Amino acid sequence: MILDEADTIILKDLEGFMLNTTYKNLNVIGLTATAYGGKSTGIEANALEMMGYKIYKNNIAAKVEEPEIHVRVKLGELA
Repeated sequence: MILDEADTIILKDLEGFMLNTTYKNLNVIGLTATAYGGKSTGIEANALEMMGYKIYKNNIAAKVEEPEIHVRVKLGELA
């Protein structure tokens, strides 16, 4: 199961979320950009750790960069 804005879903009802997602053949990937408000510790991180979830970060330094464009394609118009 893939959840976008997972912090809202998980933290709204921790017990309910855990009861509904702890099945043998169910994997959960939760995506969020705001789970800890920039902190690596706190009540949210502790709750996820207690539930057995691993936290992976994809960017240690939050920086905005211009994307590198390799190909431009002209799209048709919508009718």
